[in-house]
Amino acid sequence: MGDLHELLSGYEAELAAADACKDAVGAVNRQIAVIVRKASALMQSVHHVPDQSEIAAICDQA
Repeated sequence: MGDLHELLSGYEAELAAADACKDAVGAVNRQIAVIVRKASALMQSVHHVPDQSEIAAICDQA
């Protein structure tokens, strides 16, 4: 019975680690989404600038 208890304990530890990993991946995905939104907004700003010399100033502000 001890082996079964150890096996179940190990399984619970694996589940906890998987949940922690899932949470970490979710946090990274949220950060990536923010970066993508900012990059998209920056690209739209740059796309509508008639004077190409202003692009560097826009990028510096972002």
